[in-house]
Amino acid sequence: MEISIKWFIIGIMIYKISLASCYYHEFIVEDHCERGTETVIVDTSKLNPAGTLKATDHPPYKPSKHCTIVIKPSAGKGIVLSIRKIDFRPSKEYICEDYIKVFHSDATLSPTTLCHFKFDLEEQISFYTKGPMTIIYHTEPEDYRAFNFEEGFALTYTVVSEDVQDCKDESKFMCDNGRCISNEMTCDGRNNCGDGSDESPILCSTDFFYAFKMTDIIYAAVFAVMIFAIITICVVVFARKRKVNDDSSSISDQDEPTARLTPYQAVHPAGFFICQNPAGPHSLYPQHFKHVQSEVGFSNPCYPTGIPQPPPSYSQ
Repeated sequence: MEISIKWFIIGIMIYKISLASCYYHEFIVEDHCERGTETVIVDTSKLNPAGTLKATDHPPYKPSKHCTIVIKPSAGKGIVLSIRKIDFRPSKEYICEDYIKVFHSDATLSPTTLCHFKFDLEEQISFYTKGPMTIIYHTEPEDYRAFNFEEGFALTYTVVSEDVQDCKDESKFMCDNGRCISNEMTCDGRNNCGDGSDESPILCSTDFFYAFKMTDIIYAAVFAVMIFAIITICVVVFARKRKVNDDSSSISDQDEPTARLTPYQAVHPAGFFICQNPAGPHSLYPQHFKHVQSEVGFSNPCYPTGIPQPPPSYSQ
């Protein structure tokens, strides 16, 4: 029973991760900054309140870019930007030649420049700004070496609210830093709050009764019912197919005696085999009739019986 519960929990987690991947809109910067100097507007009011910002979906990233990215939340909201991956080519003497520059609310650190390589699934580095957030994406015009596969960057942006009234909504989650996000963003592997409280071990415990909200359990139940229905349909189809094959085999066995008849045999409606002597009616071998019980099998009843009469003398 314990093993079944563990597998059930794993199934729910896989389902939730796949659901989250559909929930987060993916915005590719280079698709909107083709000339290299455009200002790209990410209007979250027309998209989901959270998404993934990527340099390119066809690595490596392109040279000669200086794009300005502006993430606009709806009125009265803010933006949390969490760093999932930074993947720029190595620079000479540790100088940031290719980079992103993030303008945020911390006046002592803003703007913050990020370059080189960093991969963090927990997204421990994050930035916040009330209102729109601006990011500079810069790459040098140098030629790239062959077989480079640097992706540039992958960032998670989230629209958050600091309004107390918004946080009272049952569909909202209150972060430890006072911000509010949608309940659907908790325990999904993304640092949406900015402080990691939406991914805390206490909230996302592996205990069955505390790890998932009621909506998650409903989703899992629907998923389990669908899997059970598919398995049931497969079993029924297989059973019917097997029955049809068995019936066909039985019919072929019953028809076997007729199939084995030689051109000189025929079956009388009463069950007799009418045998015709291949030598003709005037053969020395007498005609033979035999009744065969078809249900006990078949043996060829047409064979010559008796002693044949001697042939006539050639002297006559």
